[in-house]
Amino acid sequence: MKYFWDERKPEEAAADLRRLIDAARGEGAPVFAGGYSFGAEVVPVVLDRPEPGPGGLAGLILIAPGPYASFEVHLTDWLRGKEKPTPHRVLDHVRHLADLPVLCLAPERDEESVCPSLDGEARRRVILLPGSHHFGGDYERLGEETLRFMETVLPGRP
Repeated sequence: MKYFWDERKPEEAAADLRRLIDAARGEGAPVFAGGYSFGAEVVPVVLDRPEPGPGGLAGLILIAPGPYASFEVHLTDWLRGKEKPTPHRVLDHVRHLADLPVLCLAPERDEESVCPSLDGEARRRVILLPGSHHFGGDYERLGEETLRFMETVLPGRP
């Protein structure tokens, strides 16, 4: 989050993400991108560009993504009830990444999540879990579902 204390341009964030993806791929392991909340909103927007693009990624993991991405953290956003609209609609960007497997985890009580809108789409796994934004503190379940998704995307890998 510190990265976004000062406003970033999507192109700047995209270039930085590409460097991270390339460095991770250099290690030889499969690379997944993703985020929780703010990160789950920004990453699809950044990937839906010519650079970095989704190339080299095994999948995308989105946890509690809202409808809009912002490239600057505002403390008032944490106090606001609903997300402030921006030009960066998360759902549109996720749909543009059609060839990339996506796990979208959302709390059942989150009326703004984009996850339910992805349910039933090809290469999309949507899971609604009990609780609100922090999933009732059941972070172990988030980890289990993420691992299960990764194992499905990478069959036969340890």
